[in-house]
Amino acid sequence: MKLKTGFIGISLILAAFLALGCVNGSKELTINDEITKKNDKEKDLKVWYGIQSRFINKAVKEKLQNAKELDDFIDHYPVNWIKIYDSVVITIAKGEEKFSESGDNNVLNKAQLKLMSSLDYSDGIELNVYYKEKNAVTEKLESSHMRRSFTVVPKYEAECTMHYDSLIKQLTLSSFEKMDLSNVAPINVGPDSMEIPGPTEILFVINEKGKAENVRVGISSNDKKTDALLQQLITDMPLWKPAKDEEGKSVKQEFSFVVTESSFGWGC
Repeated sequence: MKLKTGFIGISLILAAFLALGCVNGSKELTINDEITKKNDKEKDLKVWYGIQSRFINKAVKEKLQNAKELDDFIDHYPVNWIKIYDSVVITIAKGEEKFSESGDNNVLNKAQLKLMSSLDYSDGIELNVYYKEKNAVTEKLESSHMRRSFTVVPKYEAECTMHYDSLIKQLTLSSFEKMDLSNVAPINVGPDSMEIPGPTEILFVINEKGKAENVRVGISSNDKKTDALLQQLITDMPLWKPAKDEEGKSVKQEFSFVVTESSFGWGC
């Protein structure tokens, strides 16, 4: 397998994957492993593997659907220092379709409540609050804007029945010598747009029976054999413990399997 060189600061690689929506702060769902090889200059290079919930900012479906005001589902909502609301726009993304409803303030109106009731798992929700706040120096009101986005997830997320480290080790040993990451598209991070190796991402859903389904390429390695290999590995995974809703009913949940080459890795 061909390897590329490059020295990458941990903050840069984290920022890159946050921007791509790949990194999850939950350590229970983030597993990293690596294999090191020497290149021609005898520098350590590592290929890192990780599985985590696909989305960074998550909100439980029932919490969203039961919300009456913005601060019911937005932690640390700045209700005390917003003096005047201009408008509040809630947008829901269901696949390629988007639906929006506007309101006057932080209290959801009937149209917004109806929109929130239509949320399903893996739907995206974006909140844009346009308001006025008092300038601490001039004491004049100034227009401002707050944006928040979430993805709908189950209350109890899916878990692998294998030990996470064992699963990643199995995926690693079954693929490392067969992959070609030499054509992976680089990404640019930081104020200087530093170029670093990009990720290869396989998306999949754990269904109600704990089986991986809807396995597809999220970000290609630009090598058909490598993409096919990684997809097959996910398809052949052992059964998981499925996600459950508030009532204990098994539901589907989407995940991301990421392979990336760097000096420090990704995730936390």
